[in-house]
Amino acid sequence: MDMAKPKIRFKGYTDEWEQRKLGDDLVSIHTGTNLLGSITNTGMPLIKMGNIQRGYFDTSKVEFLAENEQPDKADIVNYGDFFFNTRNTLELVGKGATWMKNSGEYAFNSNIARFELRNLDTIFFNYLYNTDYMTKQIHARAMGTTSVAAIYPSTLDSVEYLAPCMKEQQKIGAYFKQLDHLITLHQRKAICTKNVRNNHILSIFLWERAVFMGKMILYHGSPNEMIHPIYGLGEDKHDYGRGFYLTANIELAKEWAVCRPDQSNGWVHKYELVTDDLRILDFQQLNVLSWLAELMKHREASDSKRYRVLAVKFIDKYGIDTDGYDVIKGWRADASYFYIAKAFVRDEIDVDILEELLFLGDLGIQYCIKSEKGYANLHELESELLPVSFADFNDKYNERDIAARENMRKLIDSDDNKVTKVFSTLI
Repeated sequence: MDMAKPKIRFKGYTDEWEQRKLGDDLVSIHTGTNLLGSITNTGMPLIKMGNIQRGYFDTSKVEFLAENEQPDKADIVNYGDFFFNTRNTLELVGKGATWMKNSGEYAFNSNIARFELRNLDTIFFNYLYNTDYMTKQIHARAMGTTSVAAIYPSTLDSVEYLAPCMKEQQKIGAYFKQLDHLITLHQRKAICTKNVRNNHILSIFLWERAVFMGKMILYHGSPNEMIHPIYGLGEDKHDYGRGFYLTANIELAKEWAVCRPDQSNGWVHKYELVTDDLRILDFQQLNVLSWLAELMKHREASDSKRYRVLAVKFIDKYGIDTDGYDVIKGWRADASYFYIAKAFVRDEIDVDILEELLFLGDLGIQYCIKSEKGYANLHELESELLPVSFADFNDKYNERDIAARENMRKLIDSDDNKVTKVFSTLI
């Protein structure tokens, strides 16, 4: 597969994406001045390193400039400026975001650097910078201790990424900006905001980066220390039928390893999947009704006669033929996700809020190896087998599920759920 030609594109864009380094697009760097803050609100609000989050600014709590402080023009924040933390804890250093508010209303402090970029739309760069692929490269350049770490901007020149032409960058940036705007309008909690943005970015171009390179790292959480994935085995009543299920998120794999009530510890197995020439079906890129139809092929969302009759018609209308695919990627219909399916077939959920509900579930995306070729391309990295404590991660799994159900319940009970385009009316 050609890494410079993504298979997921906006209509009308076919040019290759270019392999670049940050130094090629970096015109200049300006580090903020050490300005004095005040607890009064009489001066200009001041952006400090703690206000920069991953991909956005938290301005709910800001300090203000002391009355005698007058920032230089270079220290005034303008629309479209990109900033990142040059000094913070090891966990927070390097976090970056593009300023998307009006110009001239804020100043920024020391320990923050502003990039001037060429050939890069800064809204697009906001999301590109915060992909895991770039974040790992940036953190690798951090120096210091866990409590005090620094990144020197000059060390970022060699950070690599793929970028399309400017018009396609602007299209992608505008898409995610609008998505963030919708999240703000709905006033979701942090768990929703983080999940919706990150999963959409992952769907559109982040996870594709691994596919372009020909390999992906995936994890399988299990109570068993010894596992031998074998083509043809597995349960027919799992989400996508028989297959071997994995996730790209190691933290989710840890939770899935101990999500049973028997209080036994578990294991996370690490695998490398060679993706060259594999056919990968991604349900996140299809109509969400196709995903539900796939679930209905393998799992029963209700034991009523009404459901049995309507499910056949629903599958016939919205189901797709998954034969011939080596890997299926999509939501994991466990716990709160299957709660969505059950409520949907009872006509309690309007189709217009279905996709948002799936993101609110926050229980992760899974990969199911389906074909003999897929199994042949999957190789365990046995030296990286990881033990998982039931005491540490079972509670996290349950907390995630409880929070997901609460967020979904609020949306289902809100005015956004019109309950007009429901299961029985879609057939």
